Amino acid sequence: MLLSFKLCWNFILFFTCIFGYPSRIPIQSFSTAGDLAVLATLNFTVNRLNSGTPSTFLLAHKNRQLRMAVDDSWGMISKICTELQSGFMLMLMGESNQRSHEAYMSVVNALEIPLINWELSPHAFLPNTPNNFEASIKPPNAQLLADLLLMKGWNNFVYFHDSDISNRAAQNLRMIYLHLNGRTNNSISSEMLQLPKDVEQFGEFLRQFNLKRFKLNLTENIILDTKNNYRQQQLLQAIRSAQFNQQKYNYVVANYDFLPYDVEMFQQGNINITGFQIIERENREFALLKRQIELAIKELNEKPDLDLETRLAFVHDAVLVAKAALEATLRKNDSLFRKNFRHGELYNKNFPGIYCYPSMDKQNSNRPFLTFEHGRLISKAITSLKLSGSTSGTLSGQVEFDRDGVRKNFLVTVIDLTSDTKSAFNKK
Repeated sequence: MLLSFKLCWNFILFFTCIFGYPSRIPIQSFSTAGDLAVLATLNFTVNRLNSGTPSTFLLAHKNRQLRMAVDDSWGMISKICTELQSGFMLMLMGESNQRSHEAYMSVVNALEIPLINWELSPHAFLPNTPNNFEASIKPPNAQLLADLLLMKGWNNFVYFHDSDISNRAAQNLRMIYLHLNGRTNNSISSEMLQLPKDVEQFGEFLRQFNLKRFKLNLTENIILDTKNNYRQQQLLQAIRSAQFNQQKYNYVVANYDFLPYDVEMFQQGNINITGFQIIERENREFALLKRQIELAIKELNEKPDLDLETRLAFVHDAVLVAKAALEATLRKNDSLFRKNFRHGELYNKNFPGIYCYPSMDKQNSNRPFLTFEHGRLISKAITSLKLSGSTSGTLSGQVEFDRDGVRKNFLVTVIDLTSDTKSAFNKK
């Protein structure tokens, strides 16, 4: 039985390679140098897809780790263009920094390369701005925060944010007010404060904040927005360790990394805090991924995190979206890629690879500037997808995009912990 299945599967690959589908479709990911967890997640997900239910093609995944300064846009563009020369049909990366993101988009838009960003694209903060080739796996949180402010009945709040994401935080605050203006006529005031760069200063920052506000005797509603999970954990630890009365403090963790560990720690305290969870932790795929990352990190004799970071679920889902989009593209025309693969190489409009600068192709001096011939079709397939966690294996629930490639119709669990009474709501 097993032998016959393998023979059948090999025949499918042979048949599709000759009569329509390529046996392998190349995709390219870019990650930060040294980010082992992201690389382990990418490899795990690709291997799971390639070894799972028989499909019409396999993913040929290649990763390039980038090590450079944030402001080195030219160096980043050069490395992306170098990888494109060997050819790939879809690109994955995780970038929310404005300048680095612009470097990617300059290539993506010029050559019409489909891009899946597992972080939240800066374009998400610019409504009605055309974004034809990028989709973001991480959902926006402005509407969630606006709805929470209204449910809590707060008429003021303070927005704590990291200095590295000052621009993004300001844009997010603007988006919060756009949602509020459509829901209420009440005036809601806000203030933005930068967190210290050194996490060791979080405790002193909170102490000084309390000293300045103590005489006002006001209820402080504080949104916490950090650039990564590590800084968030350090800030939450500083809040739990603070030596002043926080009875009139209400905290909201703006990101989706309010972990079960955090819930357990704050349930034992006397602090009002609200957070969001988006990972479907009961999903078997979650347990398998968590185990794989722990093994990869232990190989380097490093201590694994207490729980799986939410961003790794977004990385996982980015690969699933890539595979599903390519499948959807071929379902509409199963011979679409028939002329794109020759002797294991990707050809674009009869020329090997994709070049940012045609003059760099020394083998084909007559090469004109060419955009990727299937870029628009694949990008359209991405934004037309609707994947659910139960049937598609996504870890962040239903994945669906609006026309600008921003997540919509996603499910979030709100965890509301209060110090004096039972939580007003713990809902989805």
